[in-house]
Amino acid sequence: RVPCELHVWGASNKLSFYVCNKPHMYYHGKYSGGDLGNITQSIDVGVIPSIVPETFCYTLSELSSAGLPCLVADFGSLGERVIHDVNGWKVTPGDVTAWEAALVRLASDPRLLETIHSSVAVRSLEAMCGDYARIYAGVCAPRESSLEA
Repeated sequence: RVPCELHVWGASNKLSFYVCNKPHMYYHGKYSGGDLGNITQSIDVGVIPSIVPETFCYTLSELSSAGLPCLVADFGSLGERVIHDVNGWKVTPGDVTAWEAALVRLASDPRLLETIHSSVAVRSLEAMCGDYARIYAGVCAPRESSLEA
C-alpha cells in the first residue's frame, strides 16, 4: 500500500458513490467548467480508464492544457495522444492488474511525476484550433458550388 488518494469527478450513477465510499477515495459528482482550475490544481495526475476507444477525449485535453500528465487506456484517441513515459502513461484497457501496477508505480516514485510534469506541453485552445485549420486547409480543396449566384 502506498500513500495516495483517488478523487473522482463527473456525473455518474450511484455505484460510483458506493465504490468511492472508502478511505482515501472520494466521489465529487458533477462539476462545471468554472471548477476545472481548482480541480486541476489539486491533483498530480489524471487517470482515464476508458472502456471504449474514444475518438476524442475532452478530459485528456483539459488535463493536458493544465500541464497534468495522464494515465490512460491504450486505445482510441487516448493511446494515440499519450506517449508512454513522455507526456503520460498507457495501460492495457481492462487489465485490472496492469492498472493497479501503474498506479502503485506512480504513487511510489514521485520522480516519475516530476519528470513527466516538466515535459507535458501546455497548449491553448487557439493553438489547437490553428492546428486543425492547417490540417483542413491542406486536405480540403474548395468545392464548386451547385448554387447559382
